[in-house]
Amino acid sequence: MSRPNASWLVGGVSAAGAITYLSVVPRQYVHVDHHGATETLRRMRAGQGFYDALRDTYWFDSGIRLGGPRSFRTPFLFEVLALFPAQWLLPLFVLVVVVGTCVLLADASAHPYAALPVALFLLVAGRWFGAGRMETWMFVELWAVPPLALSYWGWSKRRPWVGGPAAAAATLVRELALPVVCFGLVLARVRGRNWRPWAVALIVAVLGLTLHLVLALQAGSPNGTEAPLLGSGDPPRTVVDVMSCGLPLGYGLVLWSLAIIHLVRRRLVTPVTPLIALPLLGLFVDRGYWGNLIAPFIVLWVGELVGDVWAERHPKPPPEPRATAVVGAELSPAGRAPARSGR
Repeated sequence: MSRPNASWLVGGVSAAGAITYLSVVPRQYVHVDHHGATETLRRMRAGQGFYDALRDTYWFDSGIRLGGPRSFRTPFLFEVLALFPAQWLLPLFVLVVVVGTCVLLADASAHPYAALPVALFLLVAGRWFGAGRMETWMFVELWAVPPLALSYWGWSKRRPWVGGPAAAAATLVRELALPVVCFGLVLARVRGRNWRPWAVALIVAVLGLTLHLVLALQAGSPNGTEAPLLGSGDPPRTVVDVMSCGLPLGYGLVLWSLAIIHLVRRRLVTPVTPLIALPLLGLFVDRGYWGNLIAPFIVLWVGELVGDVWAERHPKPPPEPRATAVVGAELSPAGRAPARSGR
């Protein structure tokens, strides 16, 4: 099957899997940040500005006073999602985050079907199952994955005007993606690729984040009561939490180790690769869900490793040469057809 057909097949299977998963695992509890996102969007549709809506949502609904800029999400994703009715948000998550990510990663990979487990991860990350069943599909880290996947696709296809702007978009959704833009610029320069799109992307990302910082400083309270950030880390637990991203402890460690092995085997370096160092932030902060930014790529790389090992152990036989015949002419002893007169 050709690569485009395989990519769309992956998208179709991902969509069917999403519908099945969301039907089998009904919603129950709502995470405070998930509620904060959906309620902020409701207030924005009613005419309130993003920063006021986010601040009021956490204060009136959860009793949390947002203090500094780090407590405010960037507004850009919310400004887009506020254009859609509330009932469209979950279908948009399935279409954009789950299916869109899988199609892009499948088309960027030498093993398109390695993207299928990515759909399962995104679904589990968006709606936890079991005793701790919870809605988390409005986490901005998950919505930053599609532009990261588009940037990954643009790099693999040598389309810098896709890869660079997509990385900037991911950064404006979640500022933790800024290393992708910076490393993309450096990598493009080192490898002799067109670096200008990455430079433009970096300028756009910095300007957007600066604007957010200024607006958030005006909206925040000097006496915030949000959960502490720096100093909340409790290594090695918080390091492993970033690697696990809601998966059982052992699975997260195994997947991360196998992904690193794959990167070393293939010498695979892309603008997204630096995000593999996100677990190191667990030395200082307790934010396990930050790993959702890179975990889909970890799952992809493990699938590619499996595909590589399978191909190495089951090599395809070389195609047999086809004999060609010249119709209406006999071959000379030297194996060549006699020349024909043009008259």
